[in-house]
Amino acid sequence: MIRWSRSSASGYTIVELMISLVIIGIIAAVGLPIYNGYITTANMVTVNSNYEKAIRQVLSIDAINRANVATGNVSTSPTSTSEWVDLLNASGYEAPGGGPAYVASSNKAADRGDSNTGAIGVKYTKGTVERVGNDGNVEKIQADKVQLWRPWYLYLSEQRADIVNGELTNTKLKEARQ
Repeated sequence: MIRWSRSSASGYTIVELMISLVIIGIIAAVGLPIYNGYITTANMVTVNSNYEKAIRQVLSIDAINRANVATGNVSTSPTSTSEWVDLLNASGYEAPGGGPAYVASSNKAADRGDSNTGAIGVKYTKGTVERVGNDGNVEKIQADKVQLWRPWYLYLSEQRADIVNGELTNTKLKEARQ
């Protein structure tokens, strides 16, 4: 007959296991909302960072292009929305919700970036503007316009950057969600 002695038995009792499960549950209940808050903040920072990178890149390309044209060289600036989107996406950045960081957009409210993924909207327009020359005469000059939309994503407000001949204007379109 085998005799079991209490001193040789090892392991945990059911009460000890239940207490450890309760402790893990409490840690998870407190930790998950904090973790989700960190993820939300990181995604908003990524969207804003992609928006600001695009503004800097478009301004840089525009300055290089204007310098090329001023020195008699051929314009190398993209001439369509799809070329601008391809150029910006060549950086390899991604939207927080997946997919490319930059998408082609129009000026319609439903098509200004992607509020589901956080992709920045891009639109190129070629046109002319009137400018008063040094001699006082009004002249028409070519004005390439690139519009960038930061979408209404999570708690970020929708914002548009218009870049026309190297000049930037920012417009807030919708207030942030609370």
